[in-house]
Amino acid sequence: MICAAWDYLCYSKGWKRYNPAHLLASGRLCLASRSNFPESPPAAAIIFMHPLNSRLSWAVMYVTDSPLSHVATSVGGGDVIDASLEGVIKYPFDELLDEQSYMAIVIPPMTDVQQRTVVEHLHSRLGAGYSWFMAARIGLRATVGLSGTFNWRLYFDGALTLALTAAVIGSLWGFAGKASLAASAIYLVATLLNSARSFVKRGKQSRDTWNV
Repeated sequence: MICAAWDYLCYSKGWKRYNPAHLLASGRLCLASRSNFPESPPAAAIIFMHPLNSRLSWAVMYVTDSPLSHVATSVGGGDVIDASLEGVIKYPFDELLDEQSYMAIVIPPMTDVQQRTVVEHLHSRLGAGYSWFMAARIGLRATVGLSGTFNWRLYFDGALTLALTAAVIGSLWGFAGKASLAASAIYLVATLLNSARSFVKRGKQSRDTWNV
């Protein structure tokens, strides 16, 4: 709807929260270039990505209210394993260095045995299909305010969509329109309550993705 259209315009033009200066200001994301990443990350390193020119990546960032849309994992030897729409695949790390997207690499504290375990597990998943169920679950949780963030853009668009649907239905069936309008109000209130509760819960647990 309105917020989604504006957010996509900002993404495509590099405005607001998608502005390169804003992305770099965190000190975590860097331009995906060989100069910034002269060496391939070690095994089990987590690669957070902010791709450009991808509608799917934008949709993920819009729904999750995050500057990141994707995560891959290094398996050593200059390769990464990634869950793409084609399934779980392996490709060279260098393919991520397109000189226009942004990345951050986090190296979790692990023993050699733990690293090998992670790499073996990732290799065992090669060829597996994309988990549409998991993607739908994440999207649904975000839509109803259970993702741990306060995504006002998504909530506004959701409530507006329900309200417009109620108006259209109401013009055809009076009672159904009132019921739909009530549903939109209930959705907005429930989403705000869920969002606040989820946000507080996450704060208490002190989960910081960057500080692994």
